[in-house]
Amino acid sequence: MFDQNSAAGMEKFSLVYQSYGKEAGADCGTDVDLEEMIEKILVADDVERLITLLTSPALLIDGTPQYCRDHLLESLCMNDAVKCATALLEGKLGGITLDLDGDHLLHRAARFCSSDLVQLFLLHKARSDLRNGLRLRPLDKAFDFARSQYPSLESYPFGGQSTFEMILYLCQLGAGNIGDTIKFLACSSKDVAKEAYHYARKGKLIELVLLLIVAREKILVPINLNIKGGVGSSGRTTILHWLQIQTLMLTHEEKLMGDCKNGKLTKIRGKKMVMRSAALLLEVFERAGHAIEEIIQYLSRSPYVCVLIPHILLPCFIRETRHICPGIEI
Repeated sequence: MFDQNSAAGMEKFSLVYQSYGKEAGADCGTDVDLEEMIEKILVADDVERLITLLTSPALLIDGTPQYCRDHLLESLCMNDAVKCATALLEGKLGGITLDLDGDHLLHRAARFCSSDLVQLFLLHKARSDLRNGLRLRPLDKAFDFARSQYPSLESYPFGGQSTFEMILYLCQLGAGNIGDTIKFLACSSKDVAKEAYHYARKGKLIELVLLLIVAREKILVPINLNIKGGVGSSGRTTILHWLQIQTLMLTHEEKLMGDCKNGKLTKIRGKKMVMRSAALLLEVFERAGHAIEEIIQYLSRSPYVCVLIPHILLPCFIRETRHICPGIEI
């Protein structure tokens, strides 16, 4: 750390301006695009230069920093700048005051699936259950990012996609930073199985699969559910069993309506299809066991090849899973 009021300190600050300011296409001086310069430092995760820059009195006017604090935090998370984030948490970035939860740093990191930062913030006791102004938790933000990677899966199960193709694509996500981010956030929850139950109940199947990929063994166990009518005396059952009961109830309701064609019947059939699809997904993961983890490990070793030729890997995946899961239709 240098004395920011000394001649040596100001000379060091000038060198940072010259290095990053000229790269930003500006002259060294007050016209330098400071936000762009900070962005370049964060891309490089150059913690020493960031400290030099942000602790300089040249950036303070009447004690007020001349840069956008929100932009700094957002860019920090977008670029997964772990060294710079650590310096921020340790109070080394000048007069920047930080509220780990109030600034929603975990939400910001989850939004970009910056897994190293998510892990860092969780280690510093960031709350994973905290909701932002839109009532979203960090895990919801991570799922939003994952969904954006394969928009074609949004219509599942109504778009005609193969269940196994969907799982394979999501396994590719699970093999990288997205999977790590979801795993860190999901496992910080008090009950990841309850998380999976809520997603299955709401028909959010992409989220369900991603949770199964990162925490299969914690999800396939019996849990306590508040079910109308109860399942057993305690209401303790597996998510798969609950989905099967829901499917039977919807089938019974569908039969009572006969051939009547109206909006309610369409809604029942749609909900039934979602319940059956969720049950199928759980059954695949239950029967496949550790084969899913083996696929994730394979994909993590050769992600570039897998992204380019999923149509070649898919038949192998289906063949192996058919062997492990006999009787399941694809």
